[in-house]
Amino acid sequence: MKYPMLDPWLEFSRCGPDIYVVEDETSGMLYLMNSSVARFLKKLNGRTDPYGIDPAFSEREVQRLLSELEAHELLRTGRLIRCGRGTAYCGLWFPVLCPLLKIIAKAFNRCLQVLWAPMLACGIWSFLYHTPHGYAAFSTFAYLLGVLLGVLIHEISHACAGFVLGAKVSEVGIMVRFYVFFGAYTRIDLDRITSCTKRVQVLAAGIESNFLLAGCFLLICCYSRFPSVFFSAATANAVLGLLNLAFIPGFDGRFILQEVSRSRAWRSWGGNSEA
Repeated sequence: MKYPMLDPWLEFSRCGPDIYVVEDETSGMLYLMNSSVARFLKKLNGRTDPYGIDPAFSEREVQRLLSELEAHELLRTGRLIRCGRGTAYCGLWFPVLCPLLKIIAKAFNRCLQVLWAPMLACGIWSFLYHTPHGYAAFSTFAYLLGVLLGVLIHEISHACAGFVLGAKVSEVGIMVRFYVFFGAYTRIDLDRITSCTKRVQVLAAGIESNFLLAGCFLLICCYSRFPSVFFSAATANAVLGLLNLAFIPGFDGRFILQEVSRSRAWRSWGGNSEA
């Protein structure tokens, strides 16, 4: 990041021929602006010189806009965003979709969809068959490493699914809430995807990746000289996958349930209206 960047948590919505409403999702604040200013702000991506974005804006006007954005804490000059006491988000990757990235994402997402269930089943069967009583020693250090790897792959899987299925992926990073809860996040806009099935796949990709890793680690555990390491990493990813299935606000399971419920409600409403 070389130049100032607009906060990626902002949502732009057109509400008139020349009027945009911009919502700051972290604070709930709403801002009104004309289309020329909105186009200017959308190009503040951290890689573009703000003074060369639009020749129609003088240097003084650009300085004024940047000062106003900074005063409202909507401008980002670094990766860290503080959102109240004890809560912060740190962006690690601001992806720019290119043909090579799309090819890699498509291959990764396809493998994820096809392999996660067979790999998990194969890993569980091999572990129970080869390990007496289905037990292996436990390593706390390996468990923590498994959590870190699982969280990383979880978020990358969301991003890859988003690239392939048409969502806007603006940021991947880590976060802390209230000084205690640590985690990771992927900033995805699903509004561009009209299919409920595709939206659910984007939301479920992280869970699938955790179960895929759990199966892989269990399979390796059966033939490794260090079974406790891979058993612990498998346990960590199984826990992450099951935890994200929960219908708790902020977890993937809750978002999936909301998407499915919304789709069913829409179909029901549409059917009634046609009748």
